[in-house]
Amino acid sequence: MPEHEDLSDMDDIDDAIAAVTLGMALIVAVFVAALFVLTMLTPTAATAGPDRAYILAGSKHLGTEYEFNEVNPGLFLTWELDRFDVTVGAYHNSYGSGSLAASVAYPLLRGEVI
Repeated sequence: MPEHEDLSDMDDIDDAIAAVTLGMALIVAVFVAALFVLTMLTPTAATAGPDRAYILAGSKHLGTEYEFNEVNPGLFLTWELDRFDVTVGAYHNSYGSGSLAASVAYPLLRGEVI
């Protein structure tokens, strides 16, 4: 078996795998929670599924001395309801923990996609 002088690359790979695994677990949890919340708000929106999905991959922190985690997998789902949009998501944050987020937005303009 060859000797390795520096195993820091292996630690980085293990950290990335752990981040992706946690991210996927958070994605499933958020999707289930989103369906539950939307069922409470409007049953037809929940059964229709999300209108948009955003996949997060990472971030870059500039001008800081602190070493942030820059592998941030996650997923955000948006349902466009009659009067407002509901977005829920989960991601692996820059501090190395899982985070959940939700928002409700009132779109000022809503147009057709070409």
